[in-house]
Amino acid sequence: MWDPEELAALGREAPGVADEQRALARSAWAAFTSSTPLALEPLAAGTPALPAVGHALRRLLEELPWSGSGLSRTERQLLEALADGACSRGDAFYASIAAEERPFLGDGSAWAVLDRLAALLDGHAVNDRGQAVLAGAEEWEPVEERWVGGTRLPPGRSPWHWEPDEARVTGPG
Repeated sequence: MWDPEELAALGREAPGVADEQRALARSAWAAFTSSTPLALEPLAAGTPALPAVGHALRRLLEELPWSGSGLSRTERQLLEALADGACSRGDAFYASIAAEERPFLGDGSAWAVLDRLAALLDGHAVNDRGQAVLAGAEEWEPVEERWVGGTRLPPGRSPWHWEPDEARVTGPG
């Protein structure tokens, strides 16, 4: 438990926030809440004033369906863990978080992803369809919508994709 004096000291010792950082934070929020992921790309490429923002937004863009498989990075990591022998949701979760550069995923979020991927699983094993999706022979088309920031990804084939080799978003228009 933190002592009130310790908490107060945190505020006194924290560095100030520059106008450039405030402007970047406003831009990042506007990009995050945009109805398309395109505004995130320039910020995801790097933000010297707040380096963690660039890293976080790049990781967020990786949650778009990837070209070829239709799986997000998290979906792919969880399926790969199960395909590689993880025997439980917990094992798949731990393998997925070990693949992250920075903390990203909580267990509740991982369970929701695994529930969404149920059609690609037989229990805790990846079924033939799941193997085909992992191999890029079939594109995953979820039956429910989801959101990446302010961007709606409708059921079925997504209009937005992440191109991992080029580190860019593709989509309508």
